Amino acid sequence: MALVGESGSGKSTIGRTIQQLQQATSGDISFEGNPFSDMSKADKQRLRQEIQYIFQDPLASLDPRKTIGFSIAEPIKTHNLIRGEQKIQQRVYELLERVGLSSEHADRYPHQFSGGQRQRICIARALASNPKLIIADEALSALDVSIQAQIINLFMELQEEHGIAYLFISHDMAVVEKMSHRVAVLYLGQVAELGSRQQVLETPSHPYTQRLLSAVPIADPTITRNLGRLTGEIPSPVRRVGNEPSIVPHREIAPGHFVADAP
Repeated sequence: MALVGESGSGKSTIGRTIQQLQQATSGDISFEGNPFSDMSKADKQRLRQEIQYIFQDPLASLDPRKTIGFSIAEPIKTHNLIRGEQKIQQRVYELLERVGLSSEHADRYPHQFSGGQRQRICIARALASNPKLIIADEALSALDVSIQAQIINLFMELQEEHGIAYLFISHDMAVVEKMSHRVAVLYLGQVAELGSRQQVLETPSHPYTQRLLSAVPIADPTITRNLGRLTGEIPSPVRRVGNEPSIVPHREIAPGHFVADAP
């Protein structure tokens, strides 16, 4: 599943709420059919193991004072997944090698790695707790194109091996097309369009989705598009306290393809 559209803060809020890093102000979230509101404290703690987060800036999300071996081992120890220092160390080595690094890197610090290597370390740390869902919040935006391709391939290999679900937050439509099975387009904090990758990217039906896709550059300079002109002011998502936005209803225009009605 990919989230695309408006500013990253709106999409990131969804990811952080699922991860329980902040509380939802309304509505509810279900995981494997179980609403968060019905879960006990122990159930929510278990979710912290099963749902992991990969942040946009890998350097900022790693403790500069700790070795990467310590950072990867931390979720294993927190959730008591493996007992015994030697077994934990062996698991850390396995994770490093799985993401394309070496066991020798375990004793190094974050500043000693490149951006792509740091993101691999963050992926290894996310995998350490054997998650069912990984939320990747703009996980590729800080990397150059060649490194992005390597990380995308790694994500896809890990999904095939372990059956991991991804909630992939991105502005890059090419990455979304490569990674996702379903796509949700956010506009002013709400889902404007939701459907399979083919439905949303090949037959966009909401005006915002159409504009979003029309802004994607075409590699062939001989192809031109008449994008038309946008008119009017850009709506502001800022509202006064108590002035809650109305929930926009959706229409199912094809099986599994939903489009928000005009407000």
